[in-house]
Amino acid sequence: MVFLLNRERVLTEMAELSRLHISGLLSVDPSAVTASFELRPEDSTVVPEFNVSTPTSGALDVEYVKQAIAEVWNGWAKQELIDRLNGLAEMRVQ
Repeated sequence: MVFLLNRERVLTEMAELSRLHISGLLSVDPSAVTASFELRPEDSTVVPEFNVSTPTSGALDVEYVKQAIAEVWNGWAKQELIDRLNGLAEMRVQ
């Protein structure tokens, strides 16, 4: 059995974990949250995009939503993504 790991797979997995984490923090249905990460090849930066659909999330305060997103991105997702992408690069070198 062969597992194929590439940058796109890592970005997709981290986006899904972030989406679920944000929905848990806000206590909203996971379908109300979208998350995606884009890797810009020209400078190897990751651009995150998060969205919480307000019609399905009820009357959540915008600042509360922003705080939850920032907590997920700055709290663990950014560092986890860096570690996974660096680990992927190390695996390819060996």
